[in-house]
Amino acid sequence: MAIIRAVTIHVPEHPEARSDQGDLIDRVKSLVEVSRKLLSKYSIECWGFRVSFPTLEHVKANTLRDVAENLSIFSSECGVVVAGLHLDHVRDVRVYELLINSLELSDELFGSVLVSDVEQLNYYVECLWRFSSKSEVFTRLAVVFPRRVTTPYFPISTSLSNLWGVSIALRYADLVKAALTDPSMYEALVSYVRKVAAFCSEVEAHTGIKCLGLDLSLSPWMSESVGEIVELVNRADISEPGSGWAVFKLNQLISKLATDANVNVTGFNEVMLPVAEDNLLKKRAAEGKLKVRDLVHLAAYCVAGVDMTAISVASYKKEKLKKILYDTYSLSLIKRRSIGVRLIPSELKPGDVIKSKRFGDIPIAYL
Repeated sequence: MAIIRAVTIHVPEHPEARSDQGDLIDRVKSLVEVSRKLLSKYSIECWGFRVSFPTLEHVKANTLRDVAENLSIFSSECGVVVAGLHLDHVRDVRVYELLINSLELSDELFGSVLVSDVEQLNYYVECLWRFSSKSEVFTRLAVVFPRRVTTPYFPISTSLSNLWGVSIALRYADLVKAALTDPSMYEALVSYVRKVAAFCSEVEAHTGIKCLGLDLSLSPWMSESVGEIVELVNRADISEPGSGWAVFKLNQLISKLATDANVNVTGFNEVMLPVAEDNLLKKRAAEGKLKVRDLVHLAAYCVAGVDMTAISVASYKKEKLKKILYDTYSLSLIKRRSIGVRLIPSELKPGDVIKSKRFGDIPIAYL
């Protein structure tokens, strides 16, 4: 059954920039309340509400923990998860250390780092090795290159405008699968997207908060597997030749869907392959069939990059991982599209399993 994955509220000013964040909290709480009522009106189920903030351009690294404490209070007061620990152009592994320690304050805090040249990746890789005992935190930290993008998807969702806005992500893999299996179901897919867009427009009408659009990216959640859909289209394992073509065809479907439903879109609007969030991808990684290099190959066809992928810092050399990340970075330049990367480091070996509170068992992929 299709549902809204997230209603994300983009707030144009950071709580750290205000002496009193009470009015921000009240406005977000009011937005959530109005949205809940409209969701009921439209008979739409929503998985959760999120709030994203601008990057911390003028915050000194040693004040990150104070910012995180404010965000944690904000999250608790509003009942939302928050992406607000966003940094640009980090060139010191000690800044990553402060960022990770700040993210540990609450499971509801997310953050990201913008990487605009490959040299900056060196500090990210060093961070993976140095803090590999904190695997859970890395599920809430991503790097994005070469530029940021307006999307509801965490951890990289940021507020890039001086205006308040709302964007929406979907969990609709099952509906897409049904439409691929039975073409008569395609109209139901179009109708659902139109209904969600109408909901977003009515939120704008009631609140004055701009509807930024829908990110129609096809993203999984465990048994709602995107990997399974890729294999359905390709008629072979996702690690087999033809998977790039299958992802390309699915991206074409997403583009057609946006046109046929006549909706405004924002963000990525492509296939996403976060390994730890997809049961089929987990299975293929555990079997040793889906490797990190395969995910980099597929990044040429979809936005996923290498997302929610567990790696072994005990089994690989840093230089090898750097080269894999260099390949991914170069793809973002060739495609002229933003790409996100979220790696989960561990001292365990490939084939072993990380026990995650939020994502269950995550198999460590082979490079």
